Amino acid sequence: MFKQHSIAHPVAAVSAAVLLALAAGCSKSADQNSASAASAATAQTATSMQGKAASKLGDLSAIHSIATDVATIVDKGDLPAAKARIKDLEVAWDSAEAGLKPRAADDWHVLDKAIDKSLAALRADTPSQADCKAAIGSLLKTFDTLEGK
Repeated sequence: MFKQHSIAHPVAAVSAAVLLALAAGCSKSADQNSASAASAATAQTATSMQGKAASKLGDLSAIHSIATDVATIVDKGDLPAAKARIKDLEVAWDSAEAGLKPRAADDWHVLDKAIDKSLAALRADTPSQADCKAAIGSLLKTFDTLEGK
């Protein structure tokens, strides 16, 4: 249960920051038009970049971040630590399923299979660094493909 909170806190912090930024943007007075126009241009650029990075499934950044952590740990050769960290990915993915799967079921299944392969590689009786590296690399490529990168 503690592992779920490790993801919830960063997600809550990012959500709070976005809401504060939106609230600050809405509270500007009319005499700040030039500053407001510059801020709007910056916000529009950021929004368009986020739109390109978001998949049909929505924001996968928290799950992608965990996968990146796992890849880094695998690259260092610490497979027991990678096995422990990928449990966080599994919990986050399972927790998000109800909200993600209805958005794009086909994409969800593609990513789910890539996650399952990574889990299997790291949980093998005698995990191989090469197999783990290949599986997590494939998972990261799947994220990139779904995000249109």
